[in-house]
Amino acid sequence: MFDKAGVMYLSAGDGSSTSDEHDTGQRLDDLPGSILRIDVDHVQANQAYSIPADNPFVGQENVRPEIYAYGLRNPWRLTYDIISDQLWTGINGQDLWESAQLVRKGENYGWPIMEANHPFQLERQIGPGPIVRNTVEHPHSESRSLTGGFVYRGSLWPELQGAYLYGDYETGNIWAVKHDGQQVVWQRHLAATRIKITCFTPGLNGEILVVDHQGKIYRLIDNAQAKSAAAFPVKLSESGLFENMDLLQPQPGVWPYRIRASRWADGATAVRHVGIPGVEQAKPKQNKAWVLPEASVLAKTYSLPVWDEATKMTRLRKVETQVLTKQAGEWAGYSYRWNAEQTDAELVPAEGATSEWIVQQRDRVEPIRWRFHSRNECIVCHNREIEYVIGFTTSQLDCSTQISDTTMSQLQYFQDIGLATDVARVDPDDSRHLQDPYQEDGDLAQRARSYLHVNCRPCHAREAGGNATIDLDIGSNPERMKLFGERPMHGDFGLRDAALVVSGHPERSVLYYRLAKLGPGRMPYAGSSSSDVDGIKLIYDWIQSLPGQRLTPPLRKRLTLRLRKRLTSLSAVAMQRQIRTNGAAVIAV
Repeated sequence: MFDKAGVMYLSAGDGSSTSDEHDTGQRLDDLPGSILRIDVDHVQANQAYSIPADNPFVGQENVRPEIYAYGLRNPWRLTYDIISDQLWTGINGQDLWESAQLVRKGENYGWPIMEANHPFQLERQIGPGPIVRNTVEHPHSESRSLTGGFVYRGSLWPELQGAYLYGDYETGNIWAVKHDGQQVVWQRHLAATRIKITCFTPGLNGEILVVDHQGKIYRLIDNAQAKSAAAFPVKLSESGLFENMDLLQPQPGVWPYRIRASRWADGATAVRHVGIPGVEQAKPKQNKAWVLPEASVLAKTYSLPVWDEATKMTRLRKVETQVLTKQAGEWAGYSYRWNAEQTDAELVPAEGATSEWIVQQRDRVEPIRWRFHSRNECIVCHNREIEYVIGFTTSQLDCSTQISDTTMSQLQYFQDIGLATDVARVDPDDSRHLQDPYQEDGDLAQRARSYLHVNCRPCHAREAGGNATIDLDIGSNPERMKLFGERPMHGDFGLRDAALVVSGHPERSVLYYRLAKLGPGRMPYAGSSSSDVDGIKLIYDWIQSLPGQRLTPPLRKRLTLRLRKRLTSLSAVAMQRQIRTNGAAVIAV
């Protein structure tokens, strides 16, 4: 990127996969984590460029003079506007925030002490200059991998003249921000798309072109349809899904269904329904999500075992109904929050919401923080790579169902009612045959693989957004999984001789540690806030069973006794508070 004087700017990330592990973001004696400024028209001894005399750190001892600004995690797409003399970059965040920055001479943007404008690791050593606030920021409910754009100078959108355009690779959102050189004048959301935005560029006429990672180029045009669209139902009772809200009795054309393997959701149970318009049918696909026709709806209602302190009893309470609907060929997600009377549920705002509950999990009572996901968070899991409809696959639907007083194959039932035809069952000996992870009499390895398939695979599928190379699909062979003996990309959490999975050694396996802990670094990243004790134990037992040098009985006994002593010394509520504060591990043995 060149400015009007012909000086070149380059961006350099911190060179690590997590938390600036090379400690470079606040240093000026190396180049990573910085915006660089060099003169390529003139050379100096032993290098193919020279240093502009007005660079901010020229002449300082133990400082790389190429640095123009610093404290950036991963600046992504740098642009310069010759009219305003503004230099902009998008910045990929890590845990919670994405940002975009108007870059200025000598400024420090805070990484890794700050993530965008929020504390990240305050104990790290700050650089020589004060930390400057990021110009704009977005939480991960709106943006997951920000892509920088350019300053608009076209004629089709007069209101965007001089505004910096940028978007997001994961959510497909597009924004604009206008800065007058002193402050942000306005910031607007321009479009919600489903494309993987890798680049913005002005066309020959200066108008906006958006490049998709899947190989297409899009134009930004006025959406007249959006201005005349019908109002979306604000109450679940207005959606046309249910005749009886109390019993969740479906309307004609809407059917209940079951799946073989459910994901962990803080102990909540789920009731699922599918609605297909008219006489159209679903089209089964082998080993892939079924293709559902336009205007189809998938609904999942979660209920929690809520603890009543007055009666010392629990009651099952409907908390949320999640709705996934196919509109104009694209899937979109919405959440409805159930009211206190349990008579109806109301549409949650686009940015999502949270609520607090005291629930009973097995023999313990504990607080949980229930997240009603934003509409952008929905598509993080329901992404293009896994074809959006996570649970509507043959391997999930191939189970028994209760129809009146008869137990029968659910796939056969779907054919009987005309929902689908030519559905082939999954061979029980097939590696893709999912098992209920919590059914203890099932095969240990297949149960563990099923657990990872439903809880981890949606984000960690190839090109799905989880920035790790693992493949946790139930049908992947061990070599393709890139799991066993593989070095972790995002830190080892201080585990001795760690790998993603060390056969026979759960205590050295980062996969197990991430599932067992709470706080920063916990997985799954979204969808629950409490520990799945049974699921964690399942993964522990599976890793322990893998061929390798296992824990000796005395060491395993000591770990078991230590955990039991810790659990009995703390109340469940106090234990969860301590784990959230310290990010401690829960070792399930």
